[in-house]
Amino acid sequence: MADINKRNADIEERLRESVNKITPDILDRILSDCEEQKGVVVHMTPKKNRIKKYAGIAAAFAVIVGSVFGYQGVTENALAASIMLDVNPSVEIEVNKNEKVIDVVAKNEDGRVIIGDMELKGTNLDVAVNALVGSMLKEGYISEIQNSILVSVDGKDQAVNERLQNEVSKEIDEILAGGGFSGAVLSQTITKDTELEKFADKYGITEGKAKLIKEIALKDNTKKVDELAKLTINELNLLNESEVRKVESVKASGKASDKAYIGYEKAKEIALKEAGVSRENVRDFECELDFERRVMVYEVEFEAGERSYEYDINAVTGEIVWKNSEVDDDYYDDKHFDDWDDKYDDDWDDEFDDDDWDDEYDD
Repeated sequence: MADINKRNADIEERLRESVNKITPDILDRILSDCEEQKGVVVHMTPKKNRIKKYAGIAAAFAVIVGSVFGYQGVTENALAASIMLDVNPSVEIEVNKNEKVIDVVAKNEDGRVIIGDMELKGTNLDVAVNALVGSMLKEGYISEIQNSILVSVDGKDQAVNERLQNEVSKEIDEILAGGGFSGAVLSQTITKDTELEKFADKYGITEGKAKLIKEIALKDNTKKVDELAKLTINELNLLNESEVRKVESVKASGKASDKAYIGYEKAKEIALKEAGVSRENVRDFECELDFERRVMVYEVEFEAGERSYEYDINAVTGEIVWKNSEVDDDYYDDKHFDDWDDKYDDDWDDEFDDDDWDDEYDD
């Protein structure tokens, strides 16, 4: 009897220690103690205070069990990283450290269409990415005409962020290739801040798209962030392909589609016809896609004869939205031996220049 009472006392003491510690592995120790008591008949005097004592121990056991599962629940729902996908639909996937989906958040109405009635909580990240990109393909948001998508990753561990950036981008590349056309994937890691969050909330986009827009505007101060926010990722990708505006912190694979537009050759044809200039007389021809006057345009520049020409041509309709033509000073100077940009100046642009023969006034 003494041995049994001593064993009971030992178990009670260990339970008290367990209550104080409340650690995740406490349940295993309690169950182990209980296993030791199997088959042992314990004779106890039914006293009121003893009942209260064991009622307290039972309550402690319940607290411990609840703590174990509560701790696991907190761990499973702890945010480790956010993976943002932008096309025109903008969605954010939140995952835990095991890359299980905690939540999927739509940032705009198109995002809500993409998510639909899919229940993605608890799935693996790759499953969620496949489902969301597949839905974008099905709904026509990604196609041969609009083939670009932006992947942005935000999390506490930069090494993990970069790994997820590369893995998700590669996976999306493969999904789009399976759709029968080449995709264009932009990707980056970001650090969310209050300014980005406010801008993103204002325009119904992710912080990732907000960062890309701000970076493009920094590269090209003729662009306003409020206007860029209304562009699709494919349009932003086309702008980003320009060397002037290219954002170095953004990785890019594939080429943004321009199949929605009239094309460079058609834009050239429209500009030359308007100028009344034949192709063989054109010098220094340049043409690139740009965003001007709130529309995507082909910005066409060339020289012919003694004049230079500039045109902004609506990339969708072919309408000339702006034009300018003026005397080409460089061509005039070369032809009339005048190095500076006024009509009658000499080599050094002072009031009375001396020429090569050092006479009083230049002739």
